[in-house]
Amino acid sequence: MNQRRIKRMKKMFVTLAVAVTATVVLGVTPFLRAAELADIIKDVKANGFVSTAYNYNFNDPDSRRINFRPFNENDDSFNLDVAELVFQKDAAKEGDIGFRTDIMYGYTIPKAIRSSWPGVAPSADDDVDIQQAYVRYVAPVGNGLALDLGKFITEMGAEVIEGYDAWNYNYSRSLLFYYTIPFTHTGLRGTYKFNDKVSLIGQIVNGWDNVADNNNGKTLCAHLMLTPMANTTLSLKLITGPEQTNNTDNIRDVYNINLTTNPIDKLTFNLDLVFGAEESDPNNI
Repeated sequence: MNQRRIKRMKKMFVTLAVAVTATVVLGVTPFLRAAELADIIKDVKANGFVSTAYNYNFNDPDSRRINFRPFNENDDSFNLDVAELVFQKDAAKEGDIGFRTDIMYGYTIPKAIRSSWPGVAPSADDDVDIQQAYVRYVAPVGNGLALDLGKFITEMGAEVIEGYDAWNYNYSRSLLFYYTIPFTHTGLRGTYKFNDKVSLIGQIVNGWDNVADNNNGKTLCAHLMLTPMANTTLSLKLITGPEQTNNTDNIRDVYNINLTTNPIDKLTFNLDLVFGAEESDPNNI
């Protein structure tokens, strides 16, 4: 698949996502009355976020790159990191249907986190990304089982991809954020809240940062969230599945523990532990 065709497919994907969002937002059918249409639109929220900065490396590298920085790698340069536009409709009660679409444009973040098509290498032209696009339904199971179908941000890790509702602790990111966990998944996610102290999230997805799966296997994710006391959260996370192209025999497992506590309003402690292993391909030495 040549790069020109890939670019056309990406533009079509972005256009389709925008069109689907507009259709869901407007809910336009010949049978809707003006009052019904207004009732639908009033529940849809639109949010935006922009991040821009100037970076300078005091080592003055010839490459003009800042090593090991996923989002701020350009030395001595102003950057539009990301401009994000989010459309969403909440679904909180049993039987509710909602959605969320995050459209990103920029010169650092979209390129670093964008999901790939099988066999396609990252490109410097990847400045647009659909970070999230999913539909949510709250099934009438117990306290309410929230089901998300589409593309969504990973549960793994302590740090986040910045957006209007998610602020990272620092402008830069740690090595654990960039080198040990995925950024997004495409598939099915279920969230169930047992009570105020225990919640569970389970996922079956295409793998690590894949729009379309690169093999015939599926990846499983689990996230147990515990709140043992006020201002303290413990998260136990697991992701397991085959991630190598056209190979379902070699499994990659990553375990993640996050502990967050803020004893006072302006002081927060964060613990991020990651352990991972992957079975090797017998054709590789």
